[in-house]
Amino acid sequence: QNSGMLWPAGLGMALGFSVLAAATKATGTRLSSYERIFLRSCFCVLLAPIAGENSFPPVSSPNRRLLMLRGALGFIAVSSYYEAIARIPLATLTLISRLHPLLSTALAGLILGEPVPRQQMVVLLVATLGTALLTPAEELFSSDGSAWGYSAALLAALFTALALLCVRTLTVLGEPAHHAREAFHWGNLCGSLALGLPRGFSWPSYNEALWILITAVSMQLAQLALTHVLRSPVVSATKYFFLNVVLNLAFGVLLGDPWPSARETFGAAVILLSIAYGGSIEAVPVATP
Repeated sequence: QNSGMLWPAGLGMALGFSVLAAATKATGTRLSSYERIFLRSCFCVLLAPIAGENSFPPVSSPNRRLLMLRGALGFIAVSSYYEAIARIPLATLTLISRLHPLLSTALAGLILGEPVPRQQMVVLLVATLGTALLTPAEELFSSDGSAWGYSAALLAALFTALALLCVRTLTVLGEPAHHAREAFHWGNLCGSLALGLPRGFSWPSYNEALWILITAVSMQLAQLALTHVLRSPVVSATKYFFLNVVLNLAFGVLLGDPWPSARETFGAAVILLSIAYGGSIEAVPVATP
């Protein structure tokens, strides 16, 4: 199957993560990150049957240890991202967090033995350059933010890469895709409950609950598309994460941000052209889980 066939899933994944980011920002900061993750995960579990999932964790799977690892890695990545977003400029976080396609591709080559064609690696590097062009220099080199904030951003990138590698491994082993999604939701639910409950719990307002529900729906879409995209080798799948950067720029305009500058427009074009080129230069066999 040609990698261009991954475009619908790649676009759906990027759209889901972009709406998730916008809705998370709209939720505000009155609730702690653990409370927001916990409530979102509760909604995801309730919505599971609609997404073709079970509302309970896949404990009977022969790969349950790997599924537990997928849940734990996903929770650490999400919570690290929440910690970083509160402490460093968003533009800097966007660039650092987009290191994970490069990391996951390298890890897939080292651990899973997946081939990493030179041209596809160049595609990822060019898309990373496009992301850097979208990052204002004054924010990228700003002294604002704490050392822990930058460390949390790097941890988010690392654990996202490890989580993607885990999903890809589960796919290769023939694990049903919905088990990986269920493990992610339950990992977030249990992790946020364990770390957040000792600090107390604040109930959301109706407005906050609505935005958290939107984050849950968008997360379901993103995870559904993610498991489909990762039926292909990691190097072919990860380039679609850069679409998220372009969509974030578009959503920003819709939410009242200034129109993109010439530099930002050029950066977005570099990302889109690199992804299109990456999808045109190879035929990707899709493994059926």
